[in-house]
Amino acid sequence: MTQFTITDPVSARRRIMGQGLNILRYISETYNKGDFEDPNKAIGFCSLLMLVAEDKVKGSFNEDTCTTDWTLNENFLKKLEEARESILSSKIIQGPWQETLDKFD
Repeated sequence: MTQFTITDPVSARRRIMGQGLNILRYISETYNKGDFEDPNKAIGFCSLLMLVAEDKVKGSFNEDTCTTDWTLNENFLKKLEEARESILSSKIIQGPWQETLDKFD
């Protein structure tokens, strides 16, 4: 089940406008590479805009590569790490085990 983050339209617009220059650069880069012709990559661009609106990513211009880099915000990264730890802790059974079903010769 997908969980959507509901954000108010004013905040979403403010975040998108705040990243406007990075978004425009990225549109230009994506267009020049021909990535908008690939439906999967075009969907990825829409997902990126959603993440910007939800304040989960920030863009920055990389002077060395002359491209736009997108990074996760610290708060969102922390939430992802907590979810990862929760999943891993529920799947691991602590040992040592006394018996095993595996037969080794």
